[in-house]
Parts: sequence; structure tokens; C-alpha cells
Amino acid sequence: MITSRRKKRSAVPAETAQPAQPAWRQPPPKRRTQVRRTQAAVQRVDALPDKATRPVFQWLKTLLTAPKNPRAVGRRLGVGLVIIALIVGFARLSQSSPFTVSAAATQIRGCQRVPAEAVYAASALDQRNLFYIHPAAAAARIDALPGVAAASVHLRLPDQVIIDVREYAPLVAWQAVTTTVWLADDGTPLPMVGDSPPLSLVDVNGAAVAPDGRLRPQVLTNLKALHAARPDLVAVYYGALEGLYFRAPGGWTVYLGDGAPMDPKLGLLAATERDIVAHSRRVDVIDMRFDGHALLR
Repeated sequence: MITSRRKKRSAVPAETAQPAQPAWRQPPPKRRTQVRRTQAAVQRVDALPDKATRPVFQWLKTLLTAPKNPRAVGRRLGVGLVIIALIVGFARLSQSSPFTVSAAATQIRGCQRVPAEAVYAASALDQRNLFYIHPAAAAARIDALPGVAAASVHLRLPDQVIIDVREYAPLVAWQAVTTTVWLADDGTPLPMVGDSPPLSLVDVNGAAVAPDGRLRPQVLTNLKALHAARPDLVAVYYGALEGLYFRAPGGWTVYLGDGAPMDPKLGLLAATERDIVAHSRRVDVIDMRFDGHALLR
């Protein structure tokens, strides 16, 4: 009897042997409408074209195929479609003609020596869409123009471009052999338009020419110091033996040479000239080529 009872109990399936779960622990049944919406959403995702490889469509496909909450599939699908519509609409709007740059809508400020037409051509912005312009890249192209120290590009909707240009100021007109070149204080060649430079350097023998054809850096440094100390000085000369030299208002010629710092020489020169005037000396040449000495002749 005991053996038969055990056999009957073992014949009972395991499912029926487990106690039933209480109602509050059982998940609620899904509604048929929700099931249909979920299936329809998945079918729409599977039917997406090849554009599904793009990030937006890939995100939408992931959102629909693996939702955490099936009840929100329809709402998420609607949000995704709205986002896609906004992106497509913005792309079409940005490609329309109201955002095309033209010369008439471009304002160029700060040009005195560099032609505004050259600045606009260097910017390469003509007929470009405003949304595809990189202001930093356009400014870099303008910076490469001779005579331009810095440039900045600003964009304004719908098609306005503002270009601010800062030009180099000419320091010296360098007359070397048969050519004349205007130079900024850093040696940059400038277009010969507008007001003349405050200094002229006459170098008829080409003694101030560097091997690369430019003005020797030490000569340019000395010219800047001389112009700062004597802004009223207009004409300066350069010779292989004399270095920098000029004719002073007192009637004597000053040889400055081209070596050593110029500021101590100019300080000694000012003291020497004051002494000459105070004692009414007759001097033809003040030789400052030797450091710390002023030789009078």
C-alpha cells in the first residue's frame, strides 16, 4: 500500500504539484491593442530603408526593438519621427538661397592699404551657405594676405558676414639698389599704398641685405629703437663701414654702426649733443660705432 501511494504521487506532474501564486504577484495580462502596436512598430523598424545605418535611424531602431516599457512604444515612435522630420527640414532650410553669402551682404572693416576686394576673394566665402562656413578657416586665409596682421570673421543670419581686418603699419621705406620696399616693424613687406612710412632707409650699395634678400634683422631692430628715440627723424642711411648713420638737425653726421644694443648708444648721443650745444663746439661727425665712446671730429 505504501509503495502504490508513492507511485501515484510521483506520477503527478511538477507543475500541478507547485502551489499557485497569489494574484498580487502575477503580472497583469497584456492588452491586445498593446500587442498589436508593439508588433506594428517592430515591423516598421524592420522595413526601414538603407538609411537605417545612419546614427538617427539606428537609434530609432534600437529604441523600438528593445523598449523597456512596451506601453511607451507608440509614444517613442512618434517622438523619433518628429526628430527625423525636424532634422530633414533643417537640412533643407539650410540649403536654401536666403542663407547664401554674397559680396553685397559682406561688410569688410579696417582696410586702408589692403584692397577690400582682395580680402573678400581670399576669404573664399562667395556663394557659400552660411551654415557651412568655418569663420576660423576663413580668417586664416585672410591672414595670409601681405599687409594683414590679423583678421576675424563674424556671421549673422540670414546671410550677413562681417570681416574685421587689422593691417600692419609701415615703419620704413627701404631703398635698396634699384628697388623700394615698405616694411612693417617686424619686417613684413607691405603694399605701397596709403600714407608713406615715417622713416626712409637709403641703402644704395645693398649692404643691409641679408642672404635671403630681406632686410637684416639687426638693422631693423636698430631702426625701431632709433625711431622710438627720435620720432622726428625722417631719413636714415646705411653703409658697409658706417652702419646706420644720419644727418642731425645740429648739422653734424652721426655714425651709429650696426652692432650692440642701440638704446645705450642713443642715450650717450643725446648727452654728447647737449654738451656740444652747451659749449658751442664745432663738430662735423659724431662717431658712435665703438661701444661706450663718442668720438668727435
